[in-house]
Amino acid sequence: MTAAEPAETPDMYGAYPRLGEAHLTELHRYGTRRTTRAGEVLLAGDDVQDFVVILEGRVSVVQDRDRA
Repeated sequence: MTAAEPAETPDMYGAYPRLGEAHLTELHRYGTRRTTRAGEVLLAGDDVQDFVVILEGRVSVVQDRDRA
């Protein structure tokens, strides 16, 4: 991790659990596994209903402050 990369956000309340193989197998029945590129926007908008599981790597959650 470089100085510019933020540290992982602590999950103090269990909102973002680590999923085991059984959970991932079950979720696979309902979705599509795909590779993403660095800098790719995964979800955007006010009415997003998608569910995303990150298997490897890092993501940043960004709120558009100009729209808030």
